[in-house]
Amino acid sequence: MMMNLLDILKKFAKKGMQKNKWVMIDTNILFSSCFYSSETTVRLFEMLHKNNFEIVITKDVIEEFFDVTNRKNSNKLFLVQPFLDDLKYTLIPSAEDYTDVPNIRDEKDRPILAAAIKSDVDYLITGDKDFLVLKDIVKKPKIFTMQEFIEKFS
Repeated sequence: MMMNLLDILKKFAKKGMQKNKWVMIDTNILFSSCFYSSETTVRLFEMLHKNNFEIVITKDVIEEFFDVTNRKNSNKLFLVQPFLDDLKYTLIPSAEDYTDVPNIRDEKDRPILAAAIKSDVDYLITGDKDFLVLKDIVKKPKIFTMQEFIEKFS
């Protein structure tokens, strides 16, 4: 069930409460975690849980996850929904306004970046070079590879 972003932020607006740090997981990390789980992917999700990071994902990432799986691993498409069902995450709204969102080479990534910026996501974990080249341009969310994120927060 998708919560309205305003409702989520209101939940933490009470005195003394702060929201957990939000971490958006990009499609390539979800794909790798689902189909090519490694020590690194396991460490990432254990660390996120242990440190109370809140995983957030947009509808765009979920749709792309299904599309990429259908293209690259169609015989395993049936595993995507159970993987997502087991993943504890908050679905954040897709952005409809890309104002103030930097240009990105792959236009299909722009809605994901816009949602991360507009929803005040703290960190974006990706292996996508189109996002990674924006590290010095986008101040929030901070953009990390999976390994960089693990090294920073371990």
